[in-house]
Amino acid sequence: MKFGCCTAYQNAPLLAAAGYDYIELGISGIAAMSEEEFATCRAALDAAGIYSEAANLFFPATMRLTGPNIDLAAIGAYIKRALGRMDKLGMEVAVIGSSGARNIPECFDMEAGRRQFADALTLAGELAEQYDITIAVEPLNHGETNLIFTVQDGIDIARRTGRDNVATIADLYHMHKNGENYDAVRTTGGMVAHVHIAYPPNRSYPTPDDDYNYAAFFAALRDHGYDKRISVEGAARDFENDIIKSMEFFRRYF
Repeated sequence: MKFGCCTAYQNAPLLAAAGYDYIELGISGIAAMSEEEFATCRAALDAAGIYSEAANLFFPATMRLTGPNIDLAAIGAYIKRALGRMDKLGMEVAVIGSSGARNIPECFDMEAGRRQFADALTLAGELAEQYDITIAVEPLNHGETNLIFTVQDGIDIARRTGRDNVATIADLYHMHKNGENYDAVRTTGGMVAHVHIAYPPNRSYPTPDDDYNYAAFFAALRDHGYDKRISVEGAARDFENDIIKSMEFFRRYF
């Protein structure tokens, strides 16, 4: 198992020093960088000796994936730019949460919105194939989205694309918020491509002293046969100290 953290590239040296295997960057931020900024980002990762094997925040909220005014040509052009940048950074998994982009507008047909989102995922999967990148749909909690809540929802829409390189992720925080049983992870048939974790009650960075039954979640992952990557994704109170505590947390369980 590899362990990472969702944060800005400027924190790469701190993650490397704390013993993390990779850094998880935000794709929309990477795609928006100028060539000079992108070169600075690559240089910072090279200097730290830690790389972004996974990335999240695929689409900016300004790029609509559902609703009456979507632009597939613009979506495709953006995906190509984002994947090109991801390839140069050696990324292998692209997480699509992007609630602002995917949420179905009020008064718009829900099934039509699902089809549109599936179309966007299909396009992303097709374009990602040449880079050997996996597209991973992120189920979110009901307070953040009106589309794709559970691990099974993620699997269903991934399968709807017909693409082998489109899968889902298991995010402990969102599973907890939705009251989803961890058994959902056990029965996914290899469709979990990535994992996010935080201390569920307040989405802070996990520590060895947390009063939460993480063992049940990790047992479900092991039963699923998952042995890829787990990223901390949450709100840091004291980043330098929190990432050290979270690495102690990982070492306790793994």
